[in-house]
Amino acid sequence: MRRAPHIALSPADRELLNAWASPATLSVRRALRARIVLEAARGGTNGQIARYLGVHPETVALWRGRFAAQGVEGVRHDAPRPGTGRRAPPGLIDRIVRTTLESQPPNGRWTTRSLAAALNVSHMFVYRVWKSQGLVPALGRGLGPILTVRRAERTDV
Repeated sequence: MRRAPHIALSPADRELLNAWASPATLSVRRALRARIVLEAARGGTNGQIARYLGVHPETVALWRGRFAAQGVEGVRHDAPRPGTGRRAPPGLIDRIVRTTLESQPPNGRWTTRSLAAALNVSHMFVYRVWKSQGLVPALGRGLGPILTVRRAERTDV
């Protein structure tokens, strides 16, 4: 049978965790993690703490272990999530930018949906590429939201 790590708190750590655990705290997740550690320092088992706080015992074990290994910094933020995130196929972003700036749209204006349909990608992906590359739709006079697309001028330089 595994034993949960013993938690001993310094006065500074206890004060910080009590501040995080208060109902007025900004982060509900951080407040829960602080309560878990405080209960563990009082000598509660993972099962007792889980029942008292209404969480799963594995949640208690996770945060108790992170505190034992890393101290207060271990419970300050959420645990990192697995995976690397989604990535665009090579060249797709360049293709979207090049098509947007260099080709003539079929109906006189590119929209995220028309470009997405032409390139067989989602319109939200086109939107994110436009936004990340500083491409801004130019507004027309009653002719629709996008007539041409221009590069945004950087004002932070």
